[in-house]
Amino acid sequence: MDGINPKSRFCNLSYWVRTRRTRQGIASCAARLAARFAFETAGLVRAEIIIAIGNIASQRSAEKAGAHYEGILLKRMVVRTDVYDAVMYSLTPADFL
Repeated sequence: MDGINPKSRFCNLSYWVRTRRTRQGIASCAARLAARFAFETAGLVRAEIIIAIGNIASQRSAEKAGAHYEGILLKRMVVRTDVYDAVMYSLTPADFL
């Protein structure tokens, strides 16, 4: 978790997996664990996963974690000097009932 917004009680949730460890369910498992911690321990009500539009593997991880697709955000992600459109996913406490 990072980018915690205490006023609106949400956070950004991100993950990175070493190439040789991909396709093992690590990212989706970690996303669910981090979100559950955010809701149960930190009292947050929403976790957002923002992914560069071309990063299909990360999008699949978000979907496998049970995150909800919310749409495309134009010019939402900056990596070094490059600006990307991004896909927004989210998890809420209701996803763990």
